[in-house]
Amino acid sequence: MAAKSQWKRILVCVVPLFATLCISFSNSLYIPAVPYIMAEFHVSSYTALLPVTVFNAGLAIGPITAGALCESYGRRPVYILCMTGSVVFTAMIASASNFPTLLIGRFLASVCAAPVITVAIGTVTDIWGPESEMEDTGRILASILMATTVWGTEIGSPIAVLILTFLPNWRWIFRILVILLSVASSVCLCSETSIMPMPRSSSRRPTGGLAFFQQVLRMLRDEPMLLPSSLVSCLALSVVLFFYIAFPLIYAEEYHFSLPQASVAYLSMFFGSLFGFCLLLCLDRGYYQPAKAKAAALGCVLEPEERLYPVIVGGILLPIGLLCFAWTTYSRIHWMIPLLCRLPIGIAYFLITAGWPLYRNEIYSVEHGRAAAAADHLLRFTTSSCVPLLAAPLLDRVGQHWAVSIAGFVALVLVPVPLVVYIYGRVLRRRSRYIST
Repeated sequence: MAAKSQWKRILVCVVPLFATLCISFSNSLYIPAVPYIMAEFHVSSYTALLPVTVFNAGLAIGPITAGALCESYGRRPVYILCMTGSVVFTAMIASASNFPTLLIGRFLASVCAAPVITVAIGTVTDIWGPESEMEDTGRILASILMATTVWGTEIGSPIAVLILTFLPNWRWIFRILVILLSVASSVCLCSETSIMPMPRSSSRRPTGGLAFFQQVLRMLRDEPMLLPSSLVSCLALSVVLFFYIAFPLIYAEEYHFSLPQASVAYLSMFFGSLFGFCLLLCLDRGYYQPAKAKAAALGCVLEPEERLYPVIVGGILLPIGLLCFAWTTYSRIHWMIPLLCRLPIGIAYFLITAGWPLYRNEIYSVEHGRAAAAADHLLRFTTSSCVPLLAAPLLDRVGQHWAVSIAGFVALVLVPVPLVVYIYGRVLRRRSRYIST
């Protein structure tokens, strides 16, 4: 019976995990369709990239709306509302007869889908308990769920190119996405996992949502370590989106790659993220958990800054990978060399994106941790929504080598951020109004 209960808990987590994966790769899924959108709707490349911007803008508000909705209704109604809206508006994109309809559909689809990512994390916590108390199975599922948000972004474009290779019509990308989201909507059949929702007082619902949003903004303003750490995460996601827009152009210009060939090259960052996932698990199982158990045996508490090793490694690898890629993309240099330079970028992206939340889980209570995660999410996707608008003009004005180098120099400036938090974390935590320990 215990084994049966274990498998049931795993299944309840796998379904929202699949939903999170589908929503995550919806972000970059659109980019290979840009030439087809330009041809059908007679718009410029700059205009055709606007749906990427509005999709990221919609994702930015996800955790804020999710927090308010779950507080009032529980998780299952949020799944039903959001997955239904996501399927409907993605179908609207697939059948769009003009560009404004496509643009509005992308924004509404992301607004509906975004809360699912946050609620899925809450579902895993409901079933397996807080991260510090999780069984090994729960900890692995939580790690995979965190990883799907990274992997989804990285595999979206290769999947879209594969679809376009066999079905050369951009609408099929979104028709297939509708099918996948419909399958993922089986998450709506899962039973409620959270504690009983708050009374549905009409006066409480908007106030709770507004109060949560105000808390998010206050934490961004007041927390000494939240804004700098969020900036590092912003840069990592912005670099990934920039690459997915610029990569086909760079490889077509220097190496005359076709779109299917470039899609295979996309996967180098995905393999880097897989390695980053394995590295994170090794650091957790091989160093952090034993050190935490040893400290507990001695009656001590392990400093939460010990969680920052993955972020420190990622922060160092990111500028190295960017600068190496920037100055190896020449036709006289074999195309495999810049491709290998993308591996450390993929490793860095995963370690940074997954490392900061692990640290925040250690220092904040559940209530303040949710607000801190929402603040990071808001800043990360708001910033990345500007990338499509800047990528093409930047490439035109300064060229591919200096465009990637600029990102590398910014990453170089941010390298000290996790090191400073690691060294002075205890002092910064004492100055915080939201950390009780």
